[in-house]
Amino acid sequence: LGSVADVAHYTRVLYSGAEGGVVSNASRKLMTNWSVPGARFTFYGMGTFNLGWSVAEDESITAVGHVGDTYGYQSQTTFFPAEGFALAVATNVETNSQAQPGEFTCLAYHAVQAAIHGLPPPTCTFVVPRRFIGTCSCTPQASASLSSPPAVLPAAVLPHTPDGLTTPPVNLTVYRITPRNYT
Repeated sequence: LGSVADVAHYTRVLYSGAEGGVVSNASRKLMTNWSVPGARFTFYGMGTFNLGWSVAEDESITAVGHVGDTYGYQSQTTFFPAEGFALAVATNVETNSQAQPGEFTCLAYHAVQAAIHGLPPPTCTFVVPRRFIGTCSCTPQASASLSSPPAVLPAAVLPHTPDGLTTPPVNLTVYRITPRNYT
């Protein structure tokens, strides 16, 4: 149990190997092996989910992490290897579909990418066809740049440089997601 900042930091160190890492490179490869012979699922490794579906309709973005659920609480922590940052989402809402952490990850990831490039956040939709699996689809807004940075979600996103040093958190718009009936 920890704050979203602590969980995001741990996730980045776990999957990137930064700061000496948490596990060996061999263990990290096992954790992210989606094609274990005879496996029933192709999205789950050793304690790790392939979470590309939560940020890209065609899973073209590599994202790894884990979803969590207990009574009255659902979460998702995700590491994006290409960009080198982690995003942790914690909610105090429980739904049968476990969709709200994935939905916020969809919105926040694309807001971060837009902020990095000085663009307004895109319009995103998140559709949930089955339990805790959804589809993120985003349409960019006009190419106008931002005149001022959006609101800050403190330390929930921890980008890092190639040498493993953490840079200041990226500013992103904070979205309030109202619980809805995911069917």
